[in-house]
Amino acid sequence: MGWRLGIDEVGRGPLAGPVVAACVPDLPELASFGVDDSKRLRPKQRQQILQAMDEAGVPRGIGEADPGEIDQMGILQATFLAMERALADIENQTGQRATELLVDGNQDPQLGRPTQCIVGGDAEEPSIAAASIVAKEYRDAAMVRLGQRYPGYGLERNAGYPTAEHLAGLQAQGTTPEHRLSFAPVRRAVVAGRHHRGREAEDRALAELELSGLELVARNWRGRRGELDLVFRDGEELAVVEVRSRSDGIDPLETLTSGRKWNHILRATEELIQRLRLQHLAVRFDVVAVSGAVLEWHEDAWRPLG
Repeated sequence: MGWRLGIDEVGRGPLAGPVVAACVPDLPELASFGVDDSKRLRPKQRQQILQAMDEAGVPRGIGEADPGEIDQMGILQATFLAMERALADIENQTGQRATELLVDGNQDPQLGRPTQCIVGGDAEEPSIAAASIVAKEYRDAAMVRLGQRYPGYGLERNAGYPTAEHLAGLQAQGTTPEHRLSFAPVRRAVVAGRHHRGREAEDRALAELELSGLELVARNWRGRRGELDLVFRDGEELAVVEVRSRSDGIDPLETLTSGRKWNHILRATEELIQRLRLQHLAVRFDVVAVSGAVLEWHEDAWRPLG
């Protein structure tokens, strides 16, 4: 006698967390549990169905692909990988080999078994519907744990989907190891957040240095050769200030003053001096590093070679 399994997945659309797949045998008693597409059921209904499956001894297999795998191979192939792992899980548990797979959708995951792809299968086939419930409950519980580990994104409420709360968290805090960096909304939110944090850091640096008696000459000065964050006059010196902002701590000074960017800063400074006729002033290059409530001002932090 053949052993058919229904397979479904959840979590293809979120910006964070794994994609999860589940396998459930195609058993006649599933219909009596009230199984349906997991999206149509309330959480309490899904939990009651899982309890009924447990009491009846219905096996289930679960597999997942993490955000790193999603970024590496794309969401479709990562979904197929999660399905492959779910199939291996249930076959290892039961010692049985599936003779046919019922898969929701129109794409064959190529799992080495005869496969029937059914569009809308989670609404038509009880085994697929049961698999969707298993996968959703498993993933929702995982996202609650991730929300506790990474506060500020609302992952326990939005399950990683791009809600306003989640996007605001990305802009304010950047990404976590559980975010899918290949997804465009993640990249856009990170860029917007970096710009916002950079502007806030410049505001703090400006206030700190003006309180110390420096006179602002230019902010975000753009020339043909580069851009300067802040430029001050400090007595007979021109202080060119590079502002660095990070959410996870301040880098060592040697890191702050390394890299090719300083060559662009030097060329932009030469252009600014020519345009504003400031050749009579000596020039120094400062760094202000900001992380959270901490602000460090390093005077004369970098000097051009030669």
